[in-house]
Amino acid sequence: MINLEEIKKKLEVVKKARKEREPIVKLNSKALDLFETLCSFDKGKPSYAVAKSLSEKLAIECMTELDLYFYNMKFADEKQKKVWNELSDYLRKIYTSSK
Repeated sequence: MINLEEIKKKLEVVKKARKEREPIVKLNSKALDLFETLCSFDKGKPSYAVAKSLSEKLAIECMTELDLYFYNMKFADEKQKKVWNELSDYLRKIYTSSK
């Protein structure tokens, strides 16, 4: 079951960690926790059920924070990069088509 409150809390934790310039290890852990929650992997592939359930504001905030994170920290591997690109493209399509 998708817990939007959990996603909101994890997003706030990432925002706070970035604003307070926490050590990279802590920021890394918190950002990846949010990323994995948004992806909610199903048999090795990202599930988009979470993305569909987010409000436009929450989706944009999550994308913004994770874009900043991945821009500064880079991707761990090509799989992580591919999953992020798929998820962010999917979120963009959902919210640009709804307008």
